[in-house]
Amino acid sequence: MVFSQTTLVTANTIIQNRYTEITQSFIKNTSRSEQIKQLNQEAMRLSRQNRFQDASPKLETALAISRDIQERPLEAATFNNIGRVYQQQGKFPQAFNSYLQALEVIRKENLKSF
Repeated sequence: MVFSQTTLVTANTIIQNRYTEITQSFIKNTSRSEQIKQLNQEAMRLSRQNRFQDASPKLETALAISRDIQERPLEAATFNNIGRVYQQQGKFPQAFNSYLQALEVIRKENLKSF
């Protein structure tokens, strides 16, 4: 099989463009992951100060981003933190449900690795 110079250049350009796209996506997701972590940290700091109304929106934002980029471990950690905030408020049924959601996310993630 013989490849023309044009075919090789076109294939190389496609590969380079795909590499750039994957790299940019990785960087974007990495920065979004850091954003999720920061939102969780800030929310937990606020909850330790009993500022639950300020903490909850940060956790909801972190949850939405983690789902958007399909970052399952951070999604589970966020559910866990939501449960902690509910627990600190004495909202035990909501806390329990959040903890169960965290476990479910981890269970599904672990099943994928088999």
